[in-house]
Amino acid sequence: YVAIFGNAPMDSESFTVTSTVRATDGRSAWRASANYPGAAATANPLDHVVAIPLLTLAPGPYLLTVESARTASSRTIASRQVAFTVR
Repeated sequence: YVAIFGNAPMDSESFTVTSTVRATDGRSAWRASANYPGAAATANPLDHVVAIPLLTLAPGPYLLTVESARTASSRTIASRQVAFTVR
């Protein structure tokens, strides 16, 4: 779950939220993207929810990266990372 807050310059531009899980060797283990209209996050935060298929991941450490980027230019607006371990 990620709450996405918009700002005035983003009102008319659509954006893409991409969630990526990478293993410690840099290999991409899972990836999902969702597209939203620019106005989707301006009045209230947009609740972006993804379900990571943990049962398909081998045990070990991973890094989840969630990035929001303008759809037209692919320019990253914001990015957050969270480390986690599958046991």
